[in-house]
Amino acid sequence: YQLQFATVTVAIIFGSVVERVRIAPLLIFIFAWTTLIYDPVAYSTWGAKGWIKHMSCPTTLDCGIGAIDFAGGGPVHMASGAGK
Repeated sequence: YQLQFATVTVAIIFGSVVERVRIAPLLIFIFAWTTLIYDPVAYSTWGAKGWIKHMSCPTTLDCGIGAIDFAGGGPVHMASGAGK
């Protein structure tokens, strides 16, 4: 499930240049992008100790609200938007 979100994020970035790039640099970019950019963004939103998950609580107490991310599109669009 999480791998599919990571793949969709890269597909959004490469949607416009899909026939104009070589495969070797593309694979290197995909690995680097998902490891260095997408994984920290996804963990910050969905992880148990992610800072975005606990950002909406105005006090130091854990109010249990966290970030509201419907259908998992938040990290996908944040990371792919930064890539364009």
